[in-house]
Amino acid sequence: MNNFALKDGEKLPFLRQIQDYHKYSALGSTWMITRLDFRNLNLDKFEKVYFELINEQSILRTIFVRNSEGLILRNTISASYFDIKIFNVNNITEIDHFFDSFHTDYRYSELSAPLLKVFIFNLSNISYVFLCINHIICDRHCLDKISDSLIRKYINPEYVLGFYDFDEYCRTRNSSLLKKFNNDYSFFEQKFNHGVENNIDSTNEYLWIKNICNLEYNYYLKKKKPLTTDSLIRLDIQKLNHINIKSLVICSLLKTQRNFLGKNNHVGFLFRDSVHPNFNNCIGELTAESSVSCNPENINYLTINKELFNAYRRPIFNYPMYNLNELYLEENTIPVFLNFSKTKVEYTETTYLFNPSFYEAAVLKGDIEPNIILYGNGYLLCRWLFDENKIGKEDMIKFKNMFENNIRNESILLYNN
Repeated sequence: MNNFALKDGEKLPFLRQIQDYHKYSALGSTWMITRLDFRNLNLDKFEKVYFELINEQSILRTIFVRNSEGLILRNTISASYFDIKIFNVNNITEIDHFFDSFHTDYRYSELSAPLLKVFIFNLSNISYVFLCINHIICDRHCLDKISDSLIRKYINPEYVLGFYDFDEYCRTRNSSLLKKFNNDYSFFEQKFNHGVENNIDSTNEYLWIKNICNLEYNYYLKKKKPLTTDSLIRLDIQKLNHINIKSLVICSLLKTQRNFLGKNNHVGFLFRDSVHPNFNNCIGELTAESSVSCNPENINYLTINKELFNAYRRPIFNYPMYNLNELYLEENTIPVFLNFSKTKVEYTETTYLFNPSFYEAAVLKGDIEPNIILYGNGYLLCRWLFDENKIGKEDMIKFKNMFENNIRNESILLYNN
């Protein structure tokens, strides 16, 4: 049965979300924005690549609401939603001024929903390309996929200067998109003019750019890579076949955080909620962030599992849950990279060494950043990245040991039940 069969007078699902925009206006109109910088941008080539990209089924399935059969509501979408606006500017300040009024000038209407906007600012021989998606319509994954694919199609080491990710830009922050960066292109020019080091082939150069430039603050010039330590835990998959492994790990991690910080501290995690297309009551309702606080009395596997009933809810871990505000979330949120797919891949030293899930990040957003993967033969491998300036090696080992003990104890309880 088509979950999106419309009644007389009923709006399409994504239009219902657009209407719900006003419900969340108090939170600020938050856009997902990625900036790509090019030298001597070939506009004809860029537009050709861009329009080819947005018509690919893989991208469309990422962007648009779809029913349980994966059918895309494509016929209702106008190509004008994917327009490219080009501006010639004389200085960086003009770009900042544009984005200062961006949220006011680009509000929603039911007839022209800005599902994806592209703005190109030409300054001398440099082109700043901004890809913008609003979180009311799409999530961060959409934009990541589009920007990565666009670079993959267009990339030429001679022209691409940098790739910057903006997690979320909200009008209430009074942030300048460009003042966050020290735009010293000599680093990139030197690399590209003399070839990419480490024999990285051209098909992977966009990953190299993304990792080197990173992520929000261009720390690559002044911040060393984080230190790492690993936990390797063997889980009995047969006994835990009725258990949500993700909930087990999250519960153990939260217990570790609470014990590590002291039992007087409340810990928890945030959800960045995405709309689940198979639940009608979720459309337009789960588009804001929500939080779950786990105090010493209620933290347990069942509590966590209940909150994770919807696989489309993405947990974002956070240390003490006091004074929750945008600035706190931006500076102290701890991203957790979880890969819980039970694949046929088994843990060996070889798969461990070459596993692409374990790229070391150039910048940490928090004191500790866990990378977790579950292998098909029951090995749970956790790589803990940590900033030695914020947490010492001895404390990190203590944290790791506490986590290993918690997950083993939690597993034993679940085995017995």
